[in-house]
Amino acid sequence: MAALAAGALVVAVAAGTAGAANKPYKVAYLIGGLGNTYLTAQVDAAKAAGKARGATVDIIAGDFTPATQLTQIQDAISSGKYQAIVAETLDGATVCKLLTAAAKKLPVSIVTSPICGSNPYTAGTVKFSGRLDFQDGQTTAKLACTALAGAAAEIAFVTGPVALTSVQLFNKGFVAGIKASCPTAKIVASPAGNYDPAASLAAAQDVLQAHPNISLIATGADNMTVAVAKGLKSAGKLGSVKLVGYGGTKEAFALIKSGDMFGTVMLLPKQEAAVGVNAVLDALDGKKVMPKIYLEKDDPIFKGKGNIITKANVAQFTAQW
Repeated sequence: MAALAAGALVVAVAAGTAGAANKPYKVAYLIGGLGNTYLTAQVDAAKAAGKARGATVDIIAGDFTPATQLTQIQDAISSGKYQAIVAETLDGATVCKLLTAAAKKLPVSIVTSPICGSNPYTAGTVKFSGRLDFQDGQTTAKLACTALAGAAAEIAFVTGPVALTSVQLFNKGFVAGIKASCPTAKIVASPAGNYDPAASLAAAQDVLQAHPNISLIATGADNMTVAVAKGLKSAGKLGSVKLVGYGGTKEAFALIKSGDMFGTVMLLPKQEAAVGVNAVLDALDGKKVMPKIYLEKDDPIFKGKGNIITKANVAQFTAQW
């Protein structure tokens, strides 16, 4: 770790020296896509972090298509317009070599998902900020098992777009977590809601018809959870079928407060983005940026108690999206 820290420090100082004459800085923020409130919160926070320091943050959205984002990253690097890159990637393996090579020339920080394997921090980059998808899948499964109280129950799991690396990792973590925390429970259906409320509602309706004895529905994002809740309500099963989500939207918090949803795992999209932007700006300013890993579950907001939200503690938090 000491060697990694030293390497990152050299990159940061060199970038700061080279970039000092190029103020105001321009930062390319590569994001997987737009169109939901989580991403909107990240975009707003990224722009605000840049503005607070006199920098411009250009948002470049990949339309949830890894090939599109790969081209966008290549263009951002080769254009010479930007003094730093913040990347929230769709397929980390595809862009691993490209971004690590870029990090030798300018500050690069990674947001949300690792780019070169399972380790959050990649040597040569400035910082990793965000979540660990596999571990968050496990945490969501633990929450689901708590809701089931050890019962030998049937579970449905509505997933995000399975082509995305982050979703694949989350799904694997959820399955592993169910096996570890409540092995008598069984996942009987795993339809893809694709982060789309309409698709998630249809998935919930199909699941309820095919599996009338379902005891719990979990989702890979709370914009899907809220849609699933509508399906449960129309079927007269809201509350009797446990509902567990991931992300912590304002709507999900309201469902938890009313008792219609058991709980969620809260994310902090604003901190994810702001930490990533500030890291590269610190590097450009020649500050000593060590490769510390910011994991949102360890944010001081949670006071060391983790980011599982239930009716017992939901009043203590404010949703960020």
